[in-house]
Order: sequence, then C-alpha cells, then structure tokens
Amino acid sequence: MKRGPAAAVLGFTERMRAHGVALDVRHCNHLLTAHAQEGDRRAVEALLSRMRSTSTNGTSGVAALPPGLGATSSSELQEVVALPAPDVVSFNIAISAISATGERDAPERAAALLASMRDVGLKASVASFAAVVHAFAKAGRPVEAQAWLTRMLGEGVRPDAAVFNSVIAAHAAAADAAGARAALRAMATFAAEECPNAKPDLVSYNTLISACARAARPAEAEAALGELRAAGLVPDRASYSGVVLAHAKVAGGAVQARAAFDAMVAAGLSADVVACNALLSALAKAGDAAGCQKCCADMEASGVAMSAQSHAIVVNSLVQAGEVDAAEQQLSALVRRAALPSSARTEVTASAFNAVVSGLGKRGLPQRAALAVRQMLAAGVEPTLVTYNALAAAWAAAGDLAATEAALARATAAGHRLDRYSYGALLQACAKQGARLSRSGGGGGGGGGGRRRRRRRRGRRRRGRRR
Repeated sequence: MKRGPAAAVLGFTERMRAHGVALDVRHCNHLLTAHAQEGDRRAVEALLSRMRSTSTNGTSGVAALPPGLGATSSSELQEVVALPAPDVVSFNIAISAISATGERDAPERAAALLASMRDVGLKASVASFAAVVHAFAKAGRPVEAQAWLTRMLGEGVRPDAAVFNSVIAAHAAAADAAGARAALRAMATFAAEECPNAKPDLVSYNTLISACARAARPAEAEAALGELRAAGLVPDRASYSGVVLAHAKVAGGAVQARAAFDAMVAAGLSADVVACNALLSALAKAGDAAGCQKCCADMEASGVAMSAQSHAIVVNSLVQAGEVDAAEQQLSALVRRAALPSSARTEVTASAFNAVVSGLGKRGLPQRAALAVRQMLAAGVEPTLVTYNALAAAWAAAGDLAATEAALARATAAGHRLDRYSYGALLQACAKQGARLSRSGGGGGGGGGGRRRRRRRRGRRRRGRRR
C-alpha cells in the first residue's frame, strides 16, 4: 500500500488477471473508493462513466481481464477492459466523492448524477440523497438543501438524523437561526410521526446553537441549550462554547459569556482553545484587556495552548481598551516568537496586524500604521483587504488623499477588489482635503493668493478715505 490505495487496488487487479478471476461490480467499487480516498474526483467520474457505458450497450455485468494486462492506472484499465454495470453503491461513492470536493459546482454535479440513476434503472438510496444534501449544505445553500430533503421524502426515501443535521448545518453556515430552528422542528415532527431514528440528537442542537451564535442571537442560543437539556441530552463542550460565542458577538455580552464559560467548567468539562477564544472575544469586545490577560494565564495553567487566533484577540483587546502602544509591543513580541525554532514558534496572523494598523489610524498616527504594514510584510504575513482599508482610513483621517490612493492601489495590485470601506476612505480623504483648502482660501493661488487679494482691497479702501 506504499504507493497509495488506488495504485494498490490496481496492483491487486493485475493479480486477479494472472489468476483468471473475473472483474465484477464489487471490484470496481473498491477501485472507485480508492480513488475517492485519494481525492481524485476526476478518476472516480471517469471510471463510473465507463461502467455506465457498459450498462447502456448491453455488455455483460462481469468481465474477465484479458491476458497481458499491464495496467498501471484506472485509465489504462478502462481502455482494455469492458467494465461491469454500476450499482447503487457505485453511484453513491461517486456522488459522495463529488460532494467532498467542495468545488463551486459540486452540488449541481452531485445532484445531476443522482438524477441520472434512473437512466440505468436504479433507485436512489438514503446515502445518495444524503450526499447531495450535504453538498448543498457544505456550500452554504440551505434552500437547495431543504429542497432535496423534501424531494427525498416525496420519493418515499426515509432520511436519517444525519440528513436533517446537514440541512440544519446549511442554515447555520448562512447564519440563518430561524431556518435552523425550523429544520430542527421539522426533524422532531418527522421522528415523532414516522421515523424515531431521525430524532434530534446532540449534533442537531449544537448546530442550532452554532446558527444562533453566527446570527449573534445569544438569547436564542441559551434557549436552544435549554431545549437540549429538556430533550434528555447532556450538553458537551461544543454546546457551551456556542453559547459563549453567541454572547461574544454582541456588545455588553462579556458577563453572560463568562457565566456560560463558568457553567461549562462547573459541569466538569475542561475548556479547550475554541471555548477560551470565544471568551477572549467577548472580553476583547468589552475592551477588558486585563480580563483577556487573566484568561490567557488560566489557559496556560490549564495546559491549553494559545492559538494564532488567541494572540490576535489579545492584541485586539489592547486596541479596544485604547492601549495601542501596548498592542504594538505585544505584536512585536509575537513577531519575534514567530521567528524562533518550530518548537517555540508562535504563529502570527493578519488579524493581529490589522488590529494595530486600525488602532494607530484611529489615534491619528498614519506613519506608524504604515510602519506596522511594513513589519507585517517583513514577517512574511500577507496583508488582506482589511489591512489596506485600515491603512487607507488612517491616511484619510489625516486628509492625505495621495497616500490614501496609494494604499488602495497596493490593494488592487495584490488582487483585492475594493469594497465600500475602501471607497469610504477615499471620500473621507477628499472631504478632509477640500475642507483644508477652503480654510486656506481655496485652490489655484493657494492661501497666500487669498491673503494678498484681501490686503489689496484694504489698501484701496484706505486710499479712498484719504481722498
């Protein structure tokens, strides 16, 4: 197996030929699975297509390998062997492989493949529909995921809990808390009336809590946690972390976030970096830099390693508290640690730099903001559009239109598409520069020209009085 699963399966197929063993659909399904495990979606689709062509031209469902086959890839195998017709498992492997790619058109391709099963006289199974629903859910398209669940029910195929959970997850990915709740209720109704195996489970409720967190609806997240308990389930770390994050998303939610975090610890659940980062976010939003520092100390005492996101949140907390100098120092320390050997290295991300650039800009220090961007590049961290927007805003606040334009020119040169914040900075820079020119007496002759004209008018008035 050192060459990988697909190569190993081909090797075994060659040995089958040597022993005169016929190739049937099970062997092809093993080969499909091997390609899927290697993430080779094209090889999966090519092999299935070859199998489907067999089923439409009347070739036998079992094929003997011809003597002298020296195939080293599935494409060579397909050139010399008439393959058996696919079965439901064959299609399911292919649909799942397409769904797993996450490519933009993966949901449509997976759905089209399921629809084509009728062409070879096959009926889609639970696994077939589940893979299509998952593809749309993974793409964050809850309407289509729900539509395929409805179609599944209409064709008399009973979904299991995993299919419903995929639909709830699709709503969660779209920050659609109401849609996630509606999907969970439909799941509960279906379980009560038709299929107890589809009863909402811990994953269902945790996904609903996640949807509420993404939508910044902490009260609904707390309610979902209560419903989880009422259903006889025991909350886990993900349940509490979701509630903490929901509170972290709203202003003034630090106290409630801390309460949810403490409830998790009181329940005997050790905090992980996800839960700690959620609490750090809440404290940072409140500008509680001291609270963030204490949380970091607690993480270290508990053996929870801080992530790059943790460090970025701490830097942001200092900025939010107005301690921009301290944030700069913290960032410089992170950069130094990022250059250490791998065992002691600390990863630094764009988020930490972005917080400092923004904070310096709001303090009216565009030159230091620009220096932070240079430091970012020197550390090997790629600036994002947020970085360039923050730098542009810093120059715009100072009324430097040329520097604002230069910052955004760097953004477009890096392949970023300017957004409303970019253009907002340009408009602010124009307004600031225009106001400054008005105060100095207008453009053209500049302020000096305006003053000279006023002096000439006063001189003419004095000469007129003397006459």
